[in-house]
Formats: sequence, structure tokens, C-alpha cells
Amino acid sequence: MSNQFNGSIPSELGQLKLKTLILGDNRLSGEIPQAFFRLSSLQYLSLEFNMLGKALPPNIGELLPNLIELTLENNMFEGSIPDSLGNSLGLKMIDLSDNNFTGRIPTSLGKLTNLTFLNLQDNQLVARNNQDWEFLNALKNCKSLKLLSLSNNELQGSLPESVGNLPISLQVLLLGGNSLSGQVPQSIGKLSALTWLGLDENNFSGTIEGWIENLKSLGRLSLQSNNFTGPIPSSISNLTQLTRLYLNDNKFEGPTPVSL
Repeated sequence: MSNQFNGSIPSELGQLKLKTLILGDNRLSGEIPQAFFRLSSLQYLSLEFNMLGKALPPNIGELLPNLIELTLENNMFEGSIPDSLGNSLGLKMIDLSDNNFTGRIPTSLGKLTNLTFLNLQDNQLVARNNQDWEFLNALKNCKSLKLLSLSNNELQGSLPESVGNLPISLQVLLLGGNSLSGQVPQSIGKLSALTWLGLDENNFSGTIEGWIENLKSLGRLSLQSNNFTGPIPSSISNLTQLTRLYLNDNKFEGPTPVSL
């Protein structure tokens, strides 16, 4: 059985020359002490599954420039995601899920050319206009990105065509539990390496023909709880890797394809 530490993070940690700091799955509370951000040599920071809160320093990217992995999921952090994270150019993994982050997703994340994993789900992040969605086009520079999860935020309106500009390396794209509407852009069919696409629990409408047949690597497709219409295209049977298909709670009509 693992130990669980209670209370706040001791400020004395800031006097060390740590490269790895793993404090996840404890009962730590309060905010991260300012002295903590003197750990400029830090590469791996894990504080997940605690009760830590308050906003992250706006200059966290300058204070911790050598970060490779930043995992803060399942805490109570709030405020904006700092633009300065884009200055930690070695970042490969960012997990800020299950917090209370607000505001737009910074375009500076597009500077992280080594990024492979970006999980921002279960927050209160917004995208309501073209400017808010600029981050999506910026992420095209993250040539090694494999997972992008923005589920359960406050993304609204049409999904931009720029979704098709995401890196061809992308394997998992999760956008469920938002307020996205309109038709799914045809450009999403360019993401041919996707193994899991989640668009569930939105307000998407229209047909799914024209893009679905191009995602031949899909193993899981979640389209449930939308307003999709038209027939279920027979071309979906060409997705030979598909093991999980969720189409419930839509407005599909006509016969189920025999080929399926």
C-alpha cells in the first residue's frame, strides 16, 4: 500500500536541484509555493490526484524551462492556462485534465514541436469565435502529437476546417461533451492515423458521409448523442479495424447497411 502525504507542499523543496518530482495521488492541498518554481532544472513534474488549487504562475514556462512532462490532472487549479508554457520547448506531455481552468487555449502550445500528449478535458475552457479557435491551427506544428483531448469543456459553434491541419501523427482526438454544432468538416478525413475519434454529446448535424470512409485506422468511433441525419453509409464497413461503434441517440434513417 502506498503512503499518502497530507497538507501543503513544503517550500524547502525549492532549495533542491531536482530533475524529477512525483507527488501524485496524495492529499496535498493549498497552492504550489513560490519557492517551488526555483527548480529550474526540473524535467518531470507530477502532482496529479491531489487537492491543489489556485492559478499557475503566468511565467511558469520561464521558471521551469526544462520540463518534459507536466501532469496536474484531478486537482482544483483555476484561471487561464499560461501562455508561457510554450516556452518550455522540451515538453512532450501535458495533462491538465479534471481541473477548473478557464479561458481560451493558448496558441503558444503550437511552439512545442516535441509534444505527443495534450489532455485538457474536463475543464471550463472556451472557444466561441475564430480567435478562440486559433490554437487548433497552431497545433499543426506539433508534428509528433498523438493524443488531443478537449472533451467536456465549453467549446461552441462550428468545428473549424483547420481541424484537418492537425498533425497526421494524431491517433486520438476527443471532442465529446461540448456544444459543437453544424456539420463535421470534411477536412477531418485527412487525419488518417486516427484510431479513436470522439465527437459524442454535441449538437453536430448533417450526414457523416464524405469523411468517415477516409479514417481507415479507426478502432473506436463515438458519435452518439448528436443530431446526425441521413443513412448510415455503407462505406463504414470498410473501416476494418473498427471494434467499437457508437451511433445511438441521433437521427439516422433508412436501412442498416448489409455490409456492416
